[in-house]
Amino acid sequence: MNLKKSLFFTFISFCYALGAVAQTQDNKYQFSIDLTTYQEQADRLAVELICPVLSTPEAVYRVPKIVPGTYKKYDFGRFVKDFQAFDKQNKALTVTRLDSNSWKISPANKLYKITYKVDDTFDAPLQQNYVFQPAGSDFEKDVFLLNTHAFLGYFDGLKKAIYRLHVRKPKAFYGATALEPISHNDFADLYESNSYMNITDAPLLYCRPDTASLALHGSKILVSVYSQNTDQPYAPVILKELETVLLSIEKFLGGELPVRKYAFLVYLSASLPVNGMQGALEHSQSSLYYLVDGGNPKALAREIRDVGAHEFFHIVTPLTLHSEEIADFDYNTPKMSKHLWLYEGVTEYNSLYVQLVSRLISQKDFFNTMKLKMSMSEQLFEDSLSFTQLSKNVLDEYADQYSNVYEKGALMAWCLDLQIRHYTQGQMGLQRVISELAKKYGASKPFRDDDLIPEIVALTHPSVGDFFRKYVEGGSPLPFTESLAFAGYDFQKDVKKKEPSLGKISLEYKGNREVVVSYIGNMNDFGRSMGWQVGDVLVELQGKPVNTDNIETLLTEYRNNTKDGQAVKVKVARVDNKGQKKTVALKAKAQLQESTERYRITPMLKPTPAQLKVREAWFKGL
Repeated sequence: MNLKKSLFFTFISFCYALGAVAQTQDNKYQFSIDLTTYQEQADRLAVELICPVLSTPEAVYRVPKIVPGTYKKYDFGRFVKDFQAFDKQNKALTVTRLDSNSWKISPANKLYKITYKVDDTFDAPLQQNYVFQPAGSDFEKDVFLLNTHAFLGYFDGLKKAIYRLHVRKPKAFYGATALEPISHNDFADLYESNSYMNITDAPLLYCRPDTASLALHGSKILVSVYSQNTDQPYAPVILKELETVLLSIEKFLGGELPVRKYAFLVYLSASLPVNGMQGALEHSQSSLYYLVDGGNPKALAREIRDVGAHEFFHIVTPLTLHSEEIADFDYNTPKMSKHLWLYEGVTEYNSLYVQLVSRLISQKDFFNTMKLKMSMSEQLFEDSLSFTQLSKNVLDEYADQYSNVYEKGALMAWCLDLQIRHYTQGQMGLQRVISELAKKYGASKPFRDDDLIPEIVALTHPSVGDFFRKYVEGGSPLPFTESLAFAGYDFQKDVKKKEPSLGKISLEYKGNREVVVSYIGNMNDFGRSMGWQVGDVLVELQGKPVNTDNIETLLTEYRNNTKDGQAVKVKVARVDNKGQKKTVALKAKAQLQESTERYRITPMLKPTPAQLKVREAWFKGL
């Protein structure tokens, strides 16, 4: 064998695969992007498509108005510039722009290639329908965040063709994604997917690698991080925190994760963006996070653990169990399902419940989180609104109510779980019902929107149907008293109590783990007796060291254990008139202030055997 000749032909074959030479037109979409030719001043990414063979005189090419999981019209076509179409002789064909997201091309039966440029969404003006960062894209010299729906399109009637994506990259960059490349080397990657739905379900993060991975009982878990702030490795710290919750989810779902590969893609910003938002977006085998880098990897890892549990649970709903509206998603004239209570509410509830069942959080932590959701839902949203109506009209009439799916939606799922456990005498819970439905349907077999609730009722009890009619399809206030009583808990509202405070001062948590007094304008008599000053850094509270990691625990202990007239001792670091930082001891006698506890959940003193059975099953996740 002639080794030099063999290597030469291997290299030519690979370059051909990545579009370095003329590509043959067939029935595939063949997209190419080149990250090495990106110019920061122009801030646009060039896209080339060798089109599938078309036989019609005209064809309409589209990019999405909306994508799954966002529930908002973004019009990604507005970021497309210089759209052109060519035949095999490189002769321009006629292109007519139909709307923000659609182009008509003729004669389509001569179409060979389409080219256009795409602006990144991060740099769009805030007033122009700003795209939530985890759904958008960012092009910089040191990072390319690529949500494929932001730059790949489809022809009407051809969403289920094979898609190939050729990415040419700087040698130092690694492309993190749930997609497995069919070819790759130091300079390029080639991906293939069997439909538009699947290729746009897999975002990519290209940058210098900060990655960590592990094999979890047959599932490969990847964490990839880009930070604007630092080169310190975040991925191993985040993966260690995620491992605990993933093991819990695995057990919760029956002992096996429902994916062979899952990627957590994390983009850390140096500061809060212009729209003031951060968060995550789920996909079938990955989730994308846009968060502010506070400089504390452990605190960030815990935040990603909590958010990641929610995003990972989307593998079950809606990515495995979903309606026809989601299975055949229309990216430009979408029809919305009426079951956001399931897709987002149940997912949010399960992400918290699994941590309770596996003892990653305490029952008190769980109750406090649910009480906060009660408060948010009550104060910010229309409590009388039907959740099925909210879901069907979330893109327009009820767009401002969408975020309630994470508040009231999770509370609805909690009540439903307890109702099911009560009426089935502890034999079934909400997760068991979802598992049974997932077996019947699954990722490739959607249910009819109108069939879901009757099927849940058939699996459980007729009284569960009453719950759906009153609280999901209707707009009655959720039955917290009744539902919690089924598990032997008392629920009360507006309970008067007396407890200590730090004097009505405001605290700010810094990225360096310092807890700082930021405002004293509302300070009461106790606060004045203590002598707080703006800029004081808490060093000790009642003899215990203070930092951002433990301050909430210390404050809870302080409120629960401090008696009226008891000595309150605090040490702070304070800058004196000479600019020197010194430790100052503050001391005063505690003064209990009357306040109202908006929601209180306590165990019943004498629960019945039936209530204890439901409580035990719920608390253990049975």
